[in-house]
Amino acid sequence: MNETLQREPVLATIVGEVSSAPSEYVAPNAGPPPLEERIHALEVTVDQLKNSPEFEERITTRILERLPQAPAAPRRYKRLNPFRGASLPMPSGWVFVDLFNEIRLVLAMLFDRRYGLTWTSRGILVAALAIAFTTSVWLAPFGLIPIVGAFVQMVLEKILILLCGGLVFKILHREAKRYRTFLESLM
Repeated sequence: MNETLQREPVLATIVGEVSSAPSEYVAPNAGPPPLEERIHALEVTVDQLKNSPEFEERITTRILERLPQAPAAPRRYKRLNPFRGASLPMPSGWVFVDLFNEIRLVLAMLFDRRYGLTWTSRGILVAALAIAFTTSVWLAPFGLIPIVGAFVQMVLEKILILLCGGLVFKILHREAKRYRTFLESLM
């Protein structure tokens, strides 16, 4: 029981003060101090806690020491990802450079896990590409028409492929605009 009376109070150790009475003056069988003295001691301790920037600094450093540290080297898949950290392409005035930058932006958009294409865009893209690659199969009956059949089939094929390409372009253009605003919001 004497050991518990001679220990420092918990709040006093947090604030940095030690108990004011030396251990030799503590009576071995003394009872707890009166209630008014304990309340006054608690009020003084709370006032010191409120006005203690040192206390806040110590808590901050303890928390920062306990946080997990970032790995030293980036993971392999992050180093090999050509689309990480996608940036907005700036117009250069050269057609092929701008085309390459736009293609890079669209590919970054498609592979960026933070950004999601709308389901309508995904469905239209898949349908348009499926139609564009299978037009010769389902337009084959037009080739059986005598004399003009092959010409009609070829013209319809080209028209459908151009329409599908235009549709894919419009969808990707709209999604690229949304992706640009998404990237701007991250900066």
